[in-house]
Amino acid sequence: MRKINRRSFLQYSIAMAGTSWIPGFAQASAQQNATPLPFEWMVSGVDRRDGRHGISWRRSYPRLIADSTEQPGWVETGFRGHGVAHHPRRPGHTLLFGRRPGWWFAEVDLQQNVLTHKIAAPSGSHFTGHGCFSRDGSRLYTSENNFEAGGQAVVGIWESDQYRRIGAIRLKGGIGLHDLRLHPNGRWLIAAVGGLLTHPDRGREKLNLHSMHSYLLYLDRNSGDVVQKVAVAEEKSSIRHLHVAPDGLVSVAIQLQRKVTGHQYTVPLMGTHRFGDAEIDLFDSNEEAHDEMQDYVGSTVISPLSRVVGYTSPRGNRASFWNIDTRKWLGSHAMTDVCGLGLSGNERYFILSNSIGEVRYINSQTTKEVRPLRRSYPSMRWDNHMLVV
Repeated sequence: MRKINRRSFLQYSIAMAGTSWIPGFAQASAQQNATPLPFEWMVSGVDRRDGRHGISWRRSYPRLIADSTEQPGWVETGFRGHGVAHHPRRPGHTLLFGRRPGWWFAEVDLQQNVLTHKIAAPSGSHFTGHGCFSRDGSRLYTSENNFEAGGQAVVGIWESDQYRRIGAIRLKGGIGLHDLRLHPNGRWLIAAVGGLLTHPDRGREKLNLHSMHSYLLYLDRNSGDVVQKVAVAEEKSSIRHLHVAPDGLVSVAIQLQRKVTGHQYTVPLMGTHRFGDAEIDLFDSNEEAHDEMQDYVGSTVISPLSRVVGYTSPRGNRASFWNIDTRKWLGSHAMTDVCGLGLSGNERYFILSNSIGEVRYINSQTTKEVRPLRRSYPSMRWDNHMLVV
């Protein structure tokens, strides 16, 4: 990884813009009338201002003629959620995975507004916020921390009907498994092994900062064999979140443990990887883009159609966008505590959410916000991740 001398933080603001030179509301209305999106849901874990935890959803694309105060759907789960996954065999059913620590995951029927399953973590383990299904939907894979075994990373295996536990893949030497995705070939799992040791009795304290090792892992989901293991060059970088394009390109979001690096250089936090490559291809050409993320990237999504990948940083209050092919930084969008990041079904829009209930739309080709589509739900605190289904 190339290190760049650290510069001071640059305050960057995105000008108000639509998806072409047609300004504001007229442009957005014209586009909606010309190419309306199919009915989609934007789904996220949510903490309500009254202190309750659950899952919430709304139309992924707002109806401009509708009342902008229309409230999202909501089901209480009783735990703080993190990652979200759609059930391939049950239309309208979505899973929410717990965090800090995750003692539960839950399945919710978005059409009926009901909690259908709530599953406890195995004894001695807790969930670490993410999970994914096999292509046919028959198996669910969950990221877990076995704290009774010294924090060993485990991929839990469940049948997806009643969520009966049927197996596990133990990652030898792995600590801090977080995000977990299915490779497009259907055979492999892609894992973000963050390297950070925690224990539920110690809260969010990181117990191994001086010995941590993070890597991207490709696993055979049937045999549990490691197909490829790729480390990050900066040893105090923790790979936390992923997104996988249909062609197998993996976007990687990194969080740097700055206090134990021993330096103040800029460290690239965003990049991509394709199976077989020896290294993660980091976007290292622009220190400003990385500095404004404040050493913390929370979510990432690839738009194959526009050839743009997005990243969010709640610590830096920024969403950052890069061209996949040219590796050029396209700019950023300022938004308080932004972390939720999704992609509309037609890939025209990146969708952003934050912890104060805001939702914004970014044109995936121009990377400019379509301001008339802004929505705000003050009672909702959207959590870190978003799924558009």
